[in-house]
This record gives sequence, structure tokens and C-alpha cells, in this order.
Amino acid sequence: MRKGRSPSTALVLIGAILVVAALSASSYATASASVLSGSRLDAISRDPGSQLQLQKCRQQAERSAHYAGVLDCLVAVKRSTEKRQENYQASTMAGPVGNLVPRGKASPNNGVSQACLSDASNPDRFVSCSYEGWTVNHIHEVDGVDEVVGWIDLNIYSSIDFDQSRAASWELNAEIFVPDTEGTLQDGTTAQMWTGCMDHPDKCITSQLEGTDAENEPVQLAPQALINKTYTQYTDLPQAGQTTVLNGNLGVALEVAVPGASTTIADHESNTLVGRCDSLSNNYGQGCVDQNGPAYVEYNSIDNPKVTEVAKHVFTAIRTLPSHWGNPSLSHPLTRLTDGKKDDANRAFACAGVVVDPGVTSCDEYPLASTYQGGPASAANDRSTAVVPKAANDSQGGLTQGYYDYYRILDSDPFWVQAVLPDGTKVW
Repeated sequence: MRKGRSPSTALVLIGAILVVAALSASSYATASASVLSGSRLDAISRDPGSQLQLQKCRQQAERSAHYAGVLDCLVAVKRSTEKRQENYQASTMAGPVGNLVPRGKASPNNGVSQACLSDASNPDRFVSCSYEGWTVNHIHEVDGVDEVVGWIDLNIYSSIDFDQSRAASWELNAEIFVPDTEGTLQDGTTAQMWTGCMDHPDKCITSQLEGTDAENEPVQLAPQALINKTYTQYTDLPQAGQTTVLNGNLGVALEVAVPGASTTIADHESNTLVGRCDSLSNNYGQGCVDQNGPAYVEYNSIDNPKVTEVAKHVFTAIRTLPSHWGNPSLSHPLTRLTDGKKDDANRAFACAGVVVDPGVTSCDEYPLASTYQGGPASAANDRSTAVVPKAANDSQGGLTQGYYDYYRILDSDPFWVQAVLPDGTKVW
């Protein structure tokens, strides 16, 4: 049983050692033979990481007093996207196995987030998704001759749903599907399962709430099995202004075993789950987001009539400026600037020479002064100003800050801008 060890640490068990390596998509093409053959060994031999770990396996065995020229290793190989997609289709059609739930029947509260069904890694600002495939090969060596004598395929689907209620917490859902087993592993195997938070309480902690799963639990990897796990996790942000990046800690790990050997799949270290928590004193307090997920600022004339004249100006600017700042389908996002002095300088530069009626009208600039594209950063023909009612500009300022807070858009974070006219026309 695994306790107190780093998921990336090689394990030596009774003269056998785990080997974890990643193969490229081209390498996997020869490693996908449906029969026990040397093609899998050929693929591993072309991967420097796999070769290095196999060499370590041999060295460990040879140092053992019990070594008699026979060696068993498990090699965990990350599969190509194409093969993972094939197995994804198989998993969606899988029927129940014992008390396991088929993927197609997983509910939003007992399975990966429904937002992940779009196959996007970052479908929105509060959901992060991952879909990784692994093959564990059982390699048997006698007097220096290697042979793949069995394998088990594992698909790991996982998602993070970040809490939106002023809390630096989230729910991790993971599904493990076993689409294929062969040879010595044809009947499946067992494993210990934990998360990337277990050995890193400085980054995140798994809560022991009723109805959720715990760290370091045993799982049965039977043929065609589909296993659901749900973890409630959080990070501690004791200081105002603190930011914690969770990349590499979100997700699960498995120590897969056969008699005399085991290997650790540290999926959390290589998956696409990302997250960032902060306590940067905004109206939403502490919280977390998928920092790679899309963020928006919207000026909607229908929902907020006061902002109408600003919405019209932003609409025209996005449509006509060469860079179409803020339109995801045409060009580049804006990136937030949090330095107040630079913000003021951008506004002063962009609005120089614009005549307004103090207290009645004001200058509206685009790109926004609170972005790195504001002021002199954009060419004269790639920025725009308009005289708008002061009330409209004030409304825009409040809306902009509200979106910055809600989506936790920090300095240099990219975001998009939507403008909606009174008749409902959207700029993109």
C-alpha cells in the first residue's frame, strides 16, 4: 500500500520496479498491436525515457541478492490522442460491470462535468477537463531477452468544478475506464488511487466529507470496468493578495500492481487540468478559476440601458479597428493591466484633445485603458475614442470591474469583450 511517497518516485518491490514513460503518437502506432509481440518493445526502445527507466529496472534487479537473471517490470506508457479517442467511444457504449456505472449514464454529481462533453480542456472559466489514456505493459526478461507478456489499457477522464460562492474550493471527479486487457493482465489487476493533493498540503487538501472519496483507496481494474471517484478539495489562502497555482496537483494517480511488480501513473502531473486560486481583495473574496478558460467583459444595452452609448462605441470599434480587439473569432484578446497609474496614463493619452462637458459627458476609449493594449500601446489607427454621457461611462466602469472580479481576471490575463446593441445585435 502506498503511503507517504511522491507519485513520481520509482518503486522497487521484490526485485521489480515501476517504469513510467511517455511515448509520442508516432511511437504508439507500433505499440498498439492486438497480439503479444515485440512491436511494443520496439516502440519503447525508440523512446529515450522508456529506455532509461528500463535500464534502471535492470540495475535495481541486478543489485538484488535474489536476482537470478529473471526480471519483471511494468511500464506505464501514455497513449496517443487517436487511440484514446477510440477508447472514449468504447467507454460511452460500455454497459454496467458489477456495481460500476457506465460513462453514458454518469450524472453531473457522479461523473465528469457535463461541460467536458464538448472535448474542450477549458470549456469555461470554472471548469477544467482532462482525458488521458495509458497502457501498462508487463515486460518479462530472461537473461537479457525482453518480452511483453501482458498489458492493460486505462482511460482517465477527470474534471474540476470550481466553487463560485466565495470559497477557494472545488470538486474533482475522475472516471477510470478499462477498455482492453491482454496476456498476464487479461483478468485485470488492482491499484491504489489517490490525488495530486495528497502529498502537497501546501497546495491543496482533500476534505473528508460524507459522500465523497478519500485518498489512497484501493480500486479493482477489472476488464471493461468503469470507476467513478469524487473528491471535495480546497486550498488555504491565509494572506490577502496571495495567489496559488494548482497545475500539476489537480487529478489522480494510480499505483497499478501485478504480483511482484507495480507502476505509478501520475496522471495529475501530465493531464490538462489547471487551476488558480487567489485572495486579491475583490467583491467575490477568495476563489479559484481555470485560468486558461475564457473570460469576458460584456456591455449589454438591453440588460444595462445606462451603458448603451458605450456599448455602441465598443461595438463599432471592435468591428472596424484593424486588430478587432476583444473579438475571439477575428483577432486578439485584451490583457488586463492592474497598475492604476498606467491605467490613468493610458486614458489620458487616448483621450488627449477630446472635448467633453465636465459632469455631463466624458471620453470613452477603446481598447480599454485598463489593458496592456490601451493608450499608446495600440497604433493611432487601431484605437478609438467617443464622447458619451458620463453616466454611461460610469456604468461601464462598474461593469468592467465586476467582470474582472467575477472571472478573477488578474494582471496580464487575456479576456474577450462583447457589446450588445439595443436591438439585441451582438458584435460577435
